[in-house]
Amino acid sequence: MKYQLLTILLFFCIQQNVYSVNKQEVRSENDSTFLLLIEPYCRTVFPLYCTDLDYWDNTDELDPTNYELQMKYLLNISAISKLSESLVYDNKGKLAGSYYYINKLQAFKKSETSNFIILFYIRAAWDLSRSLVYAVFDSFGNEVYSQVLVTEDPIIEDNPQKVYKQTLYKVDDSHIEILVFESTDFYGDLQAKQTYINYLINEDGSLTLQQTDHNIKD
Repeated sequence: MKYQLLTILLFFCIQQNVYSVNKQEVRSENDSTFLLLIEPYCRTVFPLYCTDLDYWDNTDELDPTNYELQMKYLLNISAISKLSESLVYDNKGKLAGSYYYINKLQAFKKSETSNFIILFYIRAAWDLSRSLVYAVFDSFGNEVYSQVLVTEDPIIEDNPQKVYKQTLYKVDDSHIEILVFESTDFYGDLQAKQTYINYLINEDGSLTLQQTDHNIKD
């Protein structure tokens, strides 16, 4: 009886330990998924520069954004849901949802917080409109804040037809500066418009508009 009781207690302890280890392993794996996926895109040297100049022409030369990262985190960003929605079907006619090409992703950790800032360009598959997306995630991959900074999407901006927006940005731990070169060719009326935008990056990663300047040339 004494040995049976010890055996039962030992078995119970082993089961508890196994359960605890497995539970911890699962939790650790889930916790590290987001950080593991963004690791190849993280930058530590400031400032960071990026432009969409060669976004489309040289796509094959760029590192494609991890598919799992796109589907699990990036495509669920709330700011993207404000962009045009288009129904995309697979080759069997089954609804697949909206689709964006994502590229030139950069990420860095916000100082003194556990938040990560993510910047990337997207292009809509149905009308090829481009957008610059800014998003903040915590270390678990939960969205904290997001905003579309520049877009050609006519749904959320009153963009005339045939408008091309070329974007160049510089970002550090406290500011993001954006130059937007907008050009149109509407019935031969050529116009070029340059806009400078400066955002303050707050402690939580949210943005506060500091300055916007326009320079229009005919």
